[in-house]
Amino acid sequence: MHTEHEITEAEREQMRASMLGVIFPNTPYTAFEKAAFERAVDFQILHNKTHSDNEMPAGARSVRIGHYTIEMQENWNGGDSLTRQTLCSAAYGILLTAGLLYKGVERV
Repeated sequence: MHTEHEITEAEREQMRASMLGVIFPNTPYTAFEKAAFERAVDFQILHNKTHSDNEMPAGARSVRIGHYTIEMQENWNGGDSLTRQTLCSAAYGILLTAGLLYKGVERV
C-alpha cells in the first residue's frame, strides 16, 4: 500500500547526501551514530513532505499574490541546500545528541 508520506529509497539516498553535508566533517561510524543518522534522514524527509505545501517557497521572506511578487532573503543562494537552519527540530535533536553536529577535528 502506497501512502502520500511513504519514503522511497531514492529519497533516502538524496537526503543522506544532503545530511552528510550538514554534519561534515563528521561521519557516522558507530552503530549508534548510523542509526541516529538514518532516523534523522527519515524525519527530515517526512518534515519536507508534510510542510512543503503549507509554507512559503524556500528562501522567500515575503510573498504577494496580486501581481505575484516574492521577496527573497538577503543571503539566499537560490538552492535547496540543507543547513543547520533548515533541519527540522527532530532531525537536529537526533544528530546533536548523537554527537554528529560537532564541527571539530575530523575523526580518522
